[in-house]
Amino acid sequence: MPPAGAVPAVPYAAWPQRFLAWLIDYAALIVIVLILQVALGTAGRLLGDLLALGWFIYNYGIQQGTTGYTLGKGIIGIKTISESTGQPVGTGMAIVRGITHILDSLACFIGWLWPLWDDKRQTFADKILTQVVIVAPKS
Repeated sequence: MPPAGAVPAVPYAAWPQRFLAWLIDYAALIVIVLILQVALGTAGRLLGDLLALGWFIYNYGIQQGTTGYTLGKGIIGIKTISESTGQPVGTGMAIVRGITHILDSLACFIGWLWPLWDDKRQTFADKILTQVVIVAPKS
């Protein structure tokens, strides 16, 4: 990794890479939550919500915060880093990033599409928190 304060000279992750990583992170979880809800009704919904919260804290908070990779990002070969330090953002900021992505959904989900034309391929949440997603295959 580069020294603190220097972002690696690697390409920013393209929108399709980011989308595929998200899909890997959530596809199985969505199916499991739906099955629980259909099979168990309200209790299944509650269990599914707890499962989703646990997955979010582990995958997006702990994993991404300490390594830069979620499960999906590791498979696709991209990771999230601080724009100012070039390092993973830490558990707390990774969780804040996940919550801040709510802003990407406002105004017809335009924030999620913003990386398609943005120079740094950032969502609104990335811009607010000065984070970038880069191409960085897991070694």
